Amino acid sequence: MNISAAEEESAQEIHIPADIDWEMLDKSKFFFLGAALFSGVSATLYPVVLVKTRQQVAQVQLSGIGTAFSIVKHGGFQGLYRGFGTSLMGTIPARALYMAALEVTKSNVGSTTVKLGFPEPTAAAIANAVAGLTAAMVAQLVWTPIDVVSQRLMVQSSSSQCRYVNGIDAFRKIVNSHGPKGLYRGF
Repeated sequence: MNISAAEEESAQEIHIPADIDWEMLDKSKFFFLGAALFSGVSATLYPVVLVKTRQQVAQVQLSGIGTAFSIVKHGGFQGLYRGFGTSLMGTIPARALYMAALEVTKSNVGSTTVKLGFPEPTAAAIANAVAGLTAAMVAQLVWTPIDVVSQRLMVQSSSSQCRYVNGIDAFRKIVNSHGPKGLYRGF
């Protein structure tokens, strides 16, 4: 068998549907891959977020590069990732929760709006808007406490006496001193 015959045969066997629906996806791979990619992006951008957060609370204003060098000088390279473990451990379930809420809401609202007589493009627009809003609100229930804890870890200086040992210690101390609403400051 020559190569062109093999290509024709394999092209004939593959049947790609016109539309790929949520039900057709292998969700375990989708969530795992999505979480891995999102974690990679978070790891790449985290030092920039840490520098920005430190600049926002600094008594003496330095440039971004000056702040980054100061962090590395006092805490080493790992100082650029202070609080990242906490952020990552909360972001993964929050991201999965976001995607699940987004897709379930989009599917349910989309089918309901079509049943109510809306044209399909309008139904899709309504479903996407409602799903995005719902998913963001649901995910914020997890993201906000993680952000509060992570930001507290970011701003504590490694050259001074640390108030928090790690994310669990920060979580416990925030709840003990401010109650559960302390974790939702800024929600």
